[in-house]
Amino acid sequence: QFAAGNSLQVAFVTTLVTVLLGVPAALAVTRSASARAKFLDSLFMSPLVLPALSFGLAALMFFSLIGLPVSPLALVIGHVIVCVPFVFRTTAASMSRSVLPDRSIMSDAVEDLIAATWVRSIAEFPPVRTHFN
Repeated sequence: QFAAGNSLQVAFVTTLVTVLLGVPAALAVTRSASARAKFLDSLFMSPLVLPALSFGLAALMFFSLIGLPVSPLALVIGHVIVCVPFVFRTTAASMSRSVLPDRSIMSDAVEDLIAATWVRSIAEFPPVRTHFN
């Protein structure tokens, strides 16, 4: 029970911090074409170059080197570094789709939701359901 509670706490804090870092960064990078934006894009995507297991071992060694004990804080830091690129890339891809200046992000989100609902309703149509299942 203790481990499950720790896992839920780490997951909740990691999700919160990842969204708070990844979404604004993606919004800023996609709205700019400067060299700084390209550098930030590379910086946010750089954790994907290293496999997560290798990063975890390297982070554990680094945290012990600087004296940070293995704790929920260390776990959150490691998880945030691994998870931010996924939130960043997903948000940046959604933002880069809205190329027309009069279209808002919300209208794109609504269109995505309507399309997903339509596809799901088609897939639940009896003749189609038997084909896909």
